[in-house]
Amino acid sequence: MQNALFARAARAIEASRILRDQHRRVSEQHGRNLDAARLAVMKSAMVRSEVKAHLDNRRKRPDFGTEADNSRNRATVS
Repeated sequence: MQNALFARAARAIEASRILRDQHRRVSEQHGRNLDAARLAVMKSAMVRSEVKAHLDNRRKRPDFGTEADNSRNRATVS
């Protein structure tokens, strides 16, 4: 009887260890995913801010633009 109890206890301890290891790995992966999502949101906000600033600059100064914009404008005017 005692051997059966020890065997059950050993299996339960091993199962608990496996679950702890799985939980640790999942928690680490979740942390990495969360960091990646935060970085993506930050980059997106930065790009939106840059685009808004560029558009605001173009509205304030219609002649303001990149060389590609200027060459396109020249091509349509000619």
